[in-house]
Amino acid sequence: MRRPAPVTPIGRHTVGNALVLHAREKIGAEALSIAIGLPADDDNDLVVLDLHDELPMGLWEAVGRELPRRRRGIRLVVCGAPPDTVALAGQWLSDRLGRPVTAPHGHVVRGSAGTLLVHAARDSGWVRHQPGRGPGWAGKRYPRPSWDAAAADYRPTGAHAVAEPLPGGVWIRDTRDEAAVAAHWQWLSTSVPCRPDALTVLLGCPGTPELPLDDVARFWRGLPADGRDQARFVHYGPVRLAGAPLGQALADLLDAPVVCFAGVPTGSRLLTVPFDGRHGWPTHIRELGYLPRSGTTLPRVLSYQPPAVLTEEVAPRVYRYTGDAVVELIQSGLWIRPPSAPRHSAAVRARVADPAGHAVVVDDADPALTPRLHDLATDLVARLDPATRDRSVLHLASAVAGFAAPAPAALHEPTVELPALVGARPTVVFRNADATPVAPAPPAPAPLPVVVAALEAPTAEQPVLVVRA
Repeated sequence: MRRPAPVTPIGRHTVGNALVLHAREKIGAEALSIAIGLPADDDNDLVVLDLHDELPMGLWEAVGRELPRRRRGIRLVVCGAPPDTVALAGQWLSDRLGRPVTAPHGHVVRGSAGTLLVHAARDSGWVRHQPGRGPGWAGKRYPRPSWDAAAADYRPTGAHAVAEPLPGGVWIRDTRDEAAVAAHWQWLSTSVPCRPDALTVLLGCPGTPELPLDDVARFWRGLPADGRDQARFVHYGPVRLAGAPLGQALADLLDAPVVCFAGVPTGSRLLTVPFDGRHGWPTHIRELGYLPRSGTTLPRVLSYQPPAVLTEEVAPRVYRYTGDAVVELIQSGLWIRPPSAPRHSAAVRARVADPAGHAVVVDDADPALTPRLHDLATDLVARLDPATRDRSVLHLASAVAGFAAPAPAALHEPTVELPALVGARPTVVFRNADATPVAPAPPAPAPLPVVVAALEAPTAEQPVLVVRA
């Protein structure tokens, strides 16, 4: 008589939205983390298998016995088994249970907020197995965004550049220094969220050669119409430009409207990234729209998010700070000015952001108001979140906009000395044209070390204001 195959004992627990089956005595850390983060699937039961690297005899039969027969499908994530084994198991379970089984064909990459990207060779992704039928491709990411198919393939865009899928979008980058790319890939994969209606397209990589815009154009031409509408470009690393901002250069080259994120999306904020690879400051302007050959460097602000200290909005992007001063959100940071906008407003608003420094512009069109606005600016900087405060630099509007400040205050940009103590106000020294200080300056503190501050989740979600023309 034929001896029945032994059945491996399987542990069974519900974790978050998933059923976890584990062959170990307890659930492993990887399987537990994946199960906790998985968003609910409207069409499938979520099943996470936590297996040994060496699969024991009778394992799959035991797994089949733990899963009931029903019409609803299964989305299967396996920890501890090679991709080829998982693909075979998906079809076997589908035939065994009479249920559709969606399993990964390739390596599973964990992204932000529970997003899973399946990526390996060509045609990798989620594969849907049907009982008695051949498998079918079911997307690259879970949960699946509307633009998923547009950013599914790893494909060359030029002699030295590729478009590489990420959990949250796609990255067009240089290929000649994989060591420089590796650390950035890890951060982008785990930090950039997958937005259901916005395809994040990151351009360039810090520490690598400039990315030609022709590579971006080749990627753009391969996008379907809805993918182009959802594309949001991010200036992440060096890009070969001819003086124009990235968004305007792209709009002119592609002869189409272009939308850019003002920074890299990370959680609820957008973060600037200087080209040396360090993290910058959380932007207040979120989306900028550019029109082809518009003849202006001033883009349209499509959405924005004020810092927590600004609460009373009196006009789009303008917030009351005191009875005699307002703070306006601009590309490069914040602008503190009188309630009535001065003539040089367009020039201040057009100043492109410095990824390494958050600008706080002090308006000096009226010399009688400059000392008051200077005091308010130092107070404002002290109340910002640490990541923004530590990177804040004060500028005079006359220097930013290129106009001559009225006498008697022929002032250059101020020298800003950031305090070492959190919460202290920065010391701002305005200097005359001959470089002599307007008032005695205090002794300069010892140079501060360069600190790359890690962004923490805000304690209270700030509203994102979207303005559509």
